[in-house]
Amino acid sequence: MKWIIFCLVFCVVLPVRITAADRKPDVLVIIADQWNPRYTSWENKEVRTPHLDQIAKQGMIFDACYTTSPVCMPARVSLLTGLYPHNAGHEIWGNASGYFPAPEDAPMYRDIQRAGLTTAHIGKTHWTAGPLWKEQFKNSGAFYKALGLNHVADIPGPPDSTKGRDAYSQYLWDRGLLEAVAGDLHGRYVKGEFAPRPSVATTEDYHDWFTTGLAVDFIQKQPKDKPMCLVVSLHSPHPPLDAPGKYATMFDPEKLTLPANVPEKYL
Repeated sequence: MKWIIFCLVFCVVLPVRITAADRKPDVLVIIADQWNPRYTSWENKEVRTPHLDQIAKQGMIFDACYTTSPVCMPARVSLLTGLYPHNAGHEIWGNASGYFPAPEDAPMYRDIQRAGLTTAHIGKTHWTAGPLWKEQFKNSGAFYKALGLNHVADIPGPPDSTKGRDAYSQYLWDRGLLEAVAGDLHGRYVKGEFAPRPSVATTEDYHDWFTTGLAVDFIQKQPKDKPMCLVVSLHSPHPPLDAPGKYATMFDPEKLTLPANVPEKYL
């Protein structure tokens, strides 16, 4: 497999009850972080991905796509700007560069707005690093508005989503789960306990489940006569490799065929 992969992206045109002549279609973009292209059922028969299979059957699979960067933030910013990370004035090589995309150079969402769609991003953004963007914008809402977004719910995922800065942190706090989840992530990230093991959160309390719930609520509240473009950006399967509940035991490691290039020390 010759892909450098940043994320698995699905773009879905949602069905609407009125004719295409009356209204533009809704657009839903789903992003999964660090999904290995080998791990879909059309690439690997040992893998079970029935929902992804259904989307693929209704659309198409692009099997020769490359990300602009193998690093998270540069790749995500490229989706907004349409530029490579090495383009003059936009050099961004890592996740802690202090860079942020200047709205005038990141037209994606504004172009979609001009086409008449409501724009929304729910889940991980990771478009900024450091405080430099705060010198130009009063708050994150002003920054998102300048980018052309009507609605944003930034859910960064582990470990940042246990620091009390987003809706998921508040969700865990309200249910008395924040200390347990934060403690588990502390062990994984700070103590180096990176061996895959189930999340201490239940499936229903897991961060991607929460993010998906926000997206569903947003879709259900949209007016039928106004098209939307919604990007749902999920954190998994990005480390810490903490699938919740039944998803952590779906596959028996002893029965899986590993790629030939996996070092023996990881077996």
